[in-house]
Amino acid sequence: MVLNTANRTVAPAMTPFHPSWWRRNFRENGFAIVRDEPMGMFCTGHMVLGTRLPMAQRERLAKWLGSAHHLFVLKVADGAVTR
Repeated sequence: MVLNTANRTVAPAMTPFHPSWWRRNFRENGFAIVRDEPMGMFCTGHMVLGTRLPMAQRERLAKWLGSAHHLFVLKVADGAVTR
């Protein structure tokens, strides 16, 4: 992925990290999603807050602000051609 610095926005850089982008990418490349769920951990601000924001608080924040991590369990889709 190449970040377009002329654009001055992070939105294009964040697109490949969004779960919907990964779901589509996995399916288009011959994988079936067996399990798909947020991991329940909020991580933004780690560089600023560090250990002052304990794991228990990060878990609570993830319920309101979204999880920074997402779990995908995949299998090769039936009929998929492997390379």
